Amino acid sequence: MAQPSTHLSPADASSQLAELLNHVHSELCEQHLTIENRRPILWHTLIAKDSTANTVVPDSRALAGVGPRFGKAQQSATFQVRYSTNFPAAARTAFSFAADIWATHVTSSTPIVIDASWEALGEGTLGSAGTTFIFRDDSFLPRPNTWYPAALAEALAGRNETGSDADIQARFSSDFSNWYFGTDQNTPASDYNFATVVLHEIGHGLGFFDSFSFDDGDASNGLECGAPGQGCFGFTDGGVTSPVIFDRFLEDRDDRALLTYTNPSRALGDVLQSEGIFFDGPILRGASSDLPVQLFAPSGFEAGSSIAHLDEDVFPAGSPNSLMTPQLARQETVYSPGPFTCAIFSDMGWPLGADCALLLNNLLASFSANANGSTVTLDFQLAATDIARIEVERSYFGDPFEKVGEVVPSAGQRALTFVDPGLPPGRYTYRFRTISATGVSTLFTIDEEVEVRTSEEVVAMTVRPNPFVRQATVDLVVRVEQTVDARLYDAMGR
Repeated sequence: MAQPSTHLSPADASSQLAELLNHVHSELCEQHLTIENRRPILWHTLIAKDSTANTVVPDSRALAGVGPRFGKAQQSATFQVRYSTNFPAAARTAFSFAADIWATHVTSSTPIVIDASWEALGEGTLGSAGTTFIFRDDSFLPRPNTWYPAALAEALAGRNETGSDADIQARFSSDFSNWYFGTDQNTPASDYNFATVVLHEIGHGLGFFDSFSFDDGDASNGLECGAPGQGCFGFTDGGVTSPVIFDRFLEDRDDRALLTYTNPSRALGDVLQSEGIFFDGPILRGASSDLPVQLFAPSGFEAGSSIAHLDEDVFPAGSPNSLMTPQLARQETVYSPGPFTCAIFSDMGWPLGADCALLLNNLLASFSANANGSTVTLDFQLAATDIARIEVERSYFGDPFEKVGEVVPSAGQRALTFVDPGLPPGRYTYRFRTISATGVSTLFTIDEEVEVRTSEEVVAMTVRPNPFVRQATVDLVVRVEQTVDARLYDAMGR
């Protein structure tokens, strides 16, 4: 597959490269390996914490307090997982469960392909994952001179950019005997919740990673920055070094962007170990009381963990934002990315799915649909006032949806009503699209049907399409279940 020079793409690795990669994998340092015209697997890890938490973070709908009549979020992304032959069946079920969670939090029209392997990862490592490609300076990418992970690049492009290769590679430890593969919230006190680990690692593969490195003086681990003690960032291709999109939102305690530090430099090396690095984006500030959010930057740089996680102490087990911290305790169950991770993804350019938008209060607190005679009334209760309008779409007997109107709230208004009058008898499904004040568009489908009833024994609806050539459809609405003899005549009476 031919690739432009601005893509770091796969190539057959030499034995020397393979040896280096194997060594770096064992040291958990490979996420910063930069090789011209190679595929950098940007690995980031989740470490097993030797403690028991007994905490549960439920799914995003429960976190947002959404009632049962709100309807089910429509999956807005498709994940295709290719498992290694030794991947346990129970682990595959839990993996699918986690992928389905992400499928309602992000939006992509092209499938997100994951290669998942079951292998020894070393003591204490539950899993690791990373993007298989990074893209820069394509017309579909909003920021120039910036690397984007494969899944995000494809979501923005609206097409497959990696051919038959995976977008994400993920590895899970075969060393642990105390995995819990269940998908309920009853993780035993002795076990690590596997679905939570998968959810975490998919998050890294989708883009929760940085390009920063710290030179510890060990020339064999692939983390050189010019001299011991220096920090550096970026991936180089064609002689040009560029940061990843995540990097562009990072700053120190003094609100100084990390990308303004000399690259490489000892000053950057110091700040990477300062316990004072933050993610600061406009959407994240909207979700965090107008404050940046602290990342994991311990006093000793930890390759595979530093920078590319939320801070473990600020977001402990049980916090709604604890999924993307660097450690997972036994009996710690997390089934939601959390509002801060959703906001970070949105700042990076990810189109949000319904459940992420719900966590960011861009959607509704409740919804109801009721028919009275030939009129259907939709009632919306806003969770926040950050909705510019709600576009309403309608399907009749499973036909394609069409927009039938919109409702625009006035300043501070939370209760909204949309009236759809003069409807012929039949079965209707409504869906609605919320457009936030910042332009975030999110689609919801209500999974309960609304019926407009008739007092007639049988009502024949309009033939569609009209005119037609070989096939047409006519809907017959009956008041009670019965057998109907239907005859269709053309304009000539035949």
